[in-house]
Amino acid sequence: MFDRHRWPGGRAILGIMACLSAGMWAAAPTASPTRAAAAPARHHRIVYHVSSNDQPTMQRALGTADNALKHYRSRGETARIEIVANGGGVHMMRSDTTPVGPMLQYMRSTYPDLVLTACGLTRTIMETNEAWTVPLLEGIGVVTVGLVRVVELQEEGYAYVKP
Repeated sequence: MFDRHRWPGGRAILGIMACLSAGMWAAAPTASPTRAAAAPARHHRIVYHVSSNDQPTMQRALGTADNALKHYRSRGETARIEIVANGGGVHMMRSDTTPVGPMLQYMRSTYPDLVLTACGLTRTIMETNEAWTVPLLEGIGVVTVGLVRVVELQEEGYAYVKP
């Protein structure tokens, strides 16, 4: 394989490298049932950003949030999910225009750690344009600027999802 004249000791070096790598592999820690049982439950954080007045988009956000929360519960893990609506997405949280009101209420009652947030700036613009107070569904929180809330959550370690 190796020409002794071109690389004297090449086989010895290969042998040493093989022994070292085998030793590292053998010394690698393995998961044991007792070690896995002692590990604390993981906590997950996800922010969904809904910016369009589109029923399928909001249904997708709610459906995938529901799936994630069920999945983490089944594994004994916790999750905090916040759905932030700005722009046209605020229509999905309005009591007078949302086609997904029952689904939002179901999610809120089923998952106490699910937070639904509407952009206050968008709401103010809607109120100015419509000349009346824009009603939101019960339990919808309002932040000053929805996009700023999304950024803040990402800075806190939330995973960003755009449905």
